[in-house]
Amino acid sequence: MRIIIAEKEEAARRIAQLVFPDFREFEESDVTYFVSSNNIVVSARGHIITPTIRGLRLATSLEELPKTEITWRVEKSERNRYNVIRKLVREVEDVIVATDWDREGEVIGYNIVRFTTRIRDPSKIKRAYFSSLTLSEVKKAIEEPAPMNEALLAQGLARNIADTIIGLNLTKALTLIFKQKYPQLTQAVTLGRVQSPLLAYIKKKTGVYVEVENNISNLNYEERKVYIDLEGKQYELKIQDPISDYIEIIEVNVVESLEPQAEKLYNTDDVMKTSKISPETTMNIMESLYLKGYLTYPRTTSRYVRNPEFLAEIEREIRKYYKLPFSFSYLNTPVEPIEEAHPDAILLTPEGIRAYFNGLIKGRERFIATIILTRIIRSFAPPLKKKIIYLKIRYDSINGLREEQVAWSEEYENINEAIS
Repeated sequence: MRIIIAEKEEAARRIAQLVFPDFREFEESDVTYFVSSNNIVVSARGHIITPTIRGLRLATSLEELPKTEITWRVEKSERNRYNVIRKLVREVEDVIVATDWDREGEVIGYNIVRFTTRIRDPSKIKRAYFSSLTLSEVKKAIEEPAPMNEALLAQGLARNIADTIIGLNLTKALTLIFKQKYPQLTQAVTLGRVQSPLLAYIKKKTGVYVEVENNISNLNYEERKVYIDLEGKQYELKIQDPISDYIEIIEVNVVESLEPQAEKLYNTDDVMKTSKISPETTMNIMESLYLKGYLTYPRTTSRYVRNPEFLAEIEREIRKYYKLPFSFSYLNTPVEPIEEAHPDAILLTPEGIRAYFNGLIKGRERFIATIILTRIIRSFAPPLKKKIIYLKIRYDSINGLREEQVAWSEEYENINEAIS
């Protein structure tokens, strides 16, 4: 018997539906979990074990700060969940962590395992890493678990502990200062890693007005359009201050090139910047799409995919509904591979593409899905064929014979024309 620990209840349910379709649902102390013949799937529902600082609450003066002794505690609101998970863990032979693939997910899973079992070494904790809640990804991750990523875990623990030591000590100090000035104050005055720099930025920017002056100079000259026949095509040319129709072509140089035009896949920041709605709302929408199996994991810095065949499958699914130019291919997609295991870029899954084109994704979810789908298609674009014709010409001007270098550029299968 084994237990699989997910991060959210929706993810736990989705895993059970995908991999263990014969599951039964149980509830104990308001904690829902799913049981099949040899598997239990339960969710942590976020950080149920968090760091705190011993003795900080009892400090009554600034001289007693800072305090730095970290202890870990089960959140009061999550004690029932912790007790249920601990009981279930003790009934099985195998534990697999299937929390989200990021620093927070690593810390959540590690803390549950180390406090409910005797396993302290992260390399001995089994970890299921998957970028999307799809059958192939989840099943493979569970059947072939990897060791926990110690680098990712160290980052998560460091941030957890640093936030606690710095944030709680500064909050305590600020609260003590304010209480000296305002004895009637009954609540803490908080200070933290995110809110404090943001407040400083707002303070700095308040009332600051920068005026940019544009100086535009007027150019006075006569310009005439003339046309040149070259290689069976007619090209428009603008020349300054001509006094006759005489134009002599001195030199012709044609350069052909291929330029990349396929765009990189999106990561989390890219989607948030493009959506133009609040980061919190964007993340909530992506999280909802992910939990439905329509989107890869939405918290990622990556712009690549680990398995190119997954991208090929996405392309095949798109072609069933959308007339892509033949030259567009997943093989053109720019990638930035790194050796360390990492979630994929943000992609609609094949199931998500079917849902999108069949009208099952609606409202704001459709808006975000459209942004991501558009980027996927643009990542398939072939290299841009470009021809540049350079001419050196001579003509009569009011100042005598003038020589000029001019150029025309021709593009073939421009991405904007191909998929407009």
